[in-house]
Amino acid sequence: MLSPKDICALPYLAKLQEIGVNSFKIEGRMKSPEYVATVTRIYHQWMHENRKEFEKKDRKELAQVFNRGGFSNGHLASEPNHELVYPVKPNHMGLLIGKVEKINEKKSYITTTPQEELSIGDSLMIGKNEYKYTISELLQHHQNVKKAFQKPTEIGRVKGDVHVGDKIYRIRSKELSTLAQNSYAKEFKKTGVTVNLQIHQGVPIQGKISITQKPEIFFETSFDILPEPAISYALTSDKIHAQFSKTGNTAFHLDALQVDLEDGICIPAISRLNEMRRTLLAGLEQVILQSSKRKPRPFTLPTLPKENSTPAVTEEIALLLAICHPDYDYTKLSGYDAIYIPFHYYCNTAYQKCIRSFSSTYVYLPSIIKDTKRDFIQKQLDTIVHQFSIDGFVISNLADLSLVQKYHKKIIGNYTLNVFNNYTVATLKKLGLHQVMISPELGEKELQTFSPDQTSFLVYGNLPVMVLNYCPLGKSNHCYANCCHACQTASKFYLKDRMGLDFRILPDPSQTITTIYNSKTTSISKLDIPFHTYRIDLLDEDIASIQTILNVLKAGKKLSGNQYTNGNLRKEV
Repeated sequence: MLSPKDICALPYLAKLQEIGVNSFKIEGRMKSPEYVATVTRIYHQWMHENRKEFEKKDRKELAQVFNRGGFSNGHLASEPNHELVYPVKPNHMGLLIGKVEKINEKKSYITTTPQEELSIGDSLMIGKNEYKYTISELLQHHQNVKKAFQKPTEIGRVKGDVHVGDKIYRIRSKELSTLAQNSYAKEFKKTGVTVNLQIHQGVPIQGKISITQKPEIFFETSFDILPEPAISYALTSDKIHAQFSKTGNTAFHLDALQVDLEDGICIPAISRLNEMRRTLLAGLEQVILQSSKRKPRPFTLPTLPKENSTPAVTEEIALLLAICHPDYDYTKLSGYDAIYIPFHYYCNTAYQKCIRSFSSTYVYLPSIIKDTKRDFIQKQLDTIVHQFSIDGFVISNLADLSLVQKYHKKIIGNYTLNVFNNYTVATLKKLGLHQVMISPELGEKELQTFSPDQTSFLVYGNLPVMVLNYCPLGKSNHCYANCCHACQTASKFYLKDRMGLDFRILPDPSQTITTIYNSKTTSISKLDIPFHTYRIDLLDEDIASIQTILNVLKAGKKLSGNQYTNGNLRKEV
């Protein structure tokens, strides 16, 4: 549900180059080498041949190496993308080649009429149970063939839960994989090495290995192996060469072996030769790595202003209403000092009476503000400041300073500014922030290094684990007229992971952005860490629950149970 289709930007390459883009990145994380080779080859051809029209062959090859329900243009197009997500399955689908037409259970044959060319060695995925199978036999008119296309064909030795009508996908093409493998096989170049050994009776063996073309790069060592007089067999140079030639998957190959070997001696076991080889190769590798290791540039941290005395800190509690309920009587709450209300609620007349019932409010700006919305938000802020008696703003990005500085009200930096040390706090205060929220990723040891004055920390709430630039409910990156508009209903939406844990989904229809919250609720005692402001983030809690949270926090305690976590408090960064 969260896995977008792979972006295919081929039709946009020419335009992107025209506007000045000169570097293109291909994401290959968790993909095969064949994927990287195929995608790189096709995109390279398009860029250097200035292609603009999509060729069917290119699309098929890209889809063959990996596709999740086809391709998407991502956010490159100006119109809404309703095909951003493929909700059926999150993994590779391959190419649909046909359906199971007949099954010969006695011989374990299935019959299909392939709409893509099939070859011995191709891999298939069949049916809803995603049975995977590598083709070892193809038959037409009871005769073995190596390839099959658009003719009734029997695929032999297919076992598993397969039924007539099941769809057949080719998830790997042997021909395409071989082409890709041949393209990068030449990249696996090994470095030639020369090995020198001194092997004499009763003396520890001496070994030296060097790069043949650069003998000044070498590693040498002495082994605690004492050769003895041979009884049944004597060690030979050929035997040593055979063992030292086994460089396997290392970055080296043996160019030359120079052995000063005394006649008629042996070593305790041949395995000691393998041990010597591994030691020499590993030692040379470390020498090479150390020689190419970059030296860090000298850097001196700026001096922080010294405080003559620790300022007295007045503890405050702030509530963030991620969801504001207009039917709640928030006036019944006691024990808090400020309320953070998301920006979009100020723009909705249904919430204005509720907002005015609070004595101290801050406009909580969106965690992401798209460029297309900045002018709108600025105009709305002008109206909000005029109509409401607000105390200030909470910003999640430094760019948002330009939206709020002109109002000369308090500005609070959200934890998304990634504040990890006092140097960042000092810098942000110079930029005009009145209070800075410390990153919830820090542990207690790091948190104790902060000055409590004008800093805040999250002590209760479900932290966002992900912010999506699209709506998984509408499966689009823009709202559209015939959408189900599930986000505007009173329903609650969750994602359930493989452990059965529920992650709350909260859409923002104003920008088609979705926040996914952690399934566990952070709950920390304010006695653990001294800060000016302790923040409580609320989602679905009712008035009674909110008051309980406030009372527990004021008492210097925390909530406990399977649904609660202390976050990273007991961990180290």
